[in-house]
Amino acid sequence: MPELKKSTIKKLKTEIRELMVTIPTITVSQLSKQLGRSYNLISYLRSEVEEENARAVEGRVEMEIAMFELLVKGLAPHLWNIIVGKKKVIDKEGTEIEVNTTPWEKISAIRTIVENFDKLFGRKFDAGIFSKKLGEVEVKNKAELLKVILDNLDESSRKQFVEAAERFFDRGD
Repeated sequence: MPELKKSTIKKLKTEIRELMVTIPTITVSQLSKQLGRSYNLISYLRSEVEEENARAVEGRVEMEIAMFELLVKGLAPHLWNIIVGKKKVIDKEGTEIEVNTTPWEKISAIRTIVENFDKLFGRKFDAGIFSKKLGEVEVKNKAELLKVILDNLDESSRKQFVEAAERFFDRGD
């Protein structure tokens, strides 16, 4: 097979990309027939196009998360000023003055800070920027585990546990 020029490869990738956008379910054999090239070449170029697309999406996601993080961090000082009781407003004459904030404004600012950082964490976690290892306790004999737990509880805690379990199981009746 003769070596292709970079411009030819670039043109083929562009054509493959366009066909994949217009016909999302197009197969490699359909692409090779449409473009008049070998199946192996089109298969190779299509996988390269898919990898390039994935890298581009990943880069955009990271950029959007970074922009959101800048917004959250940019708002935080203003929200903290509200929490500590200082709010700058512009009066009728156009001068900037500090006024005390109401308890409702303070609560709202705290809520906003918490929600923003929670949203930021969730977006970073979903994007895979960092991961959390979640573990499970493997229990082979649940009855034995329950017996061990009950044996290690003091009498009042054991009674509370049993009462709670009875209430739980009686709910269905």
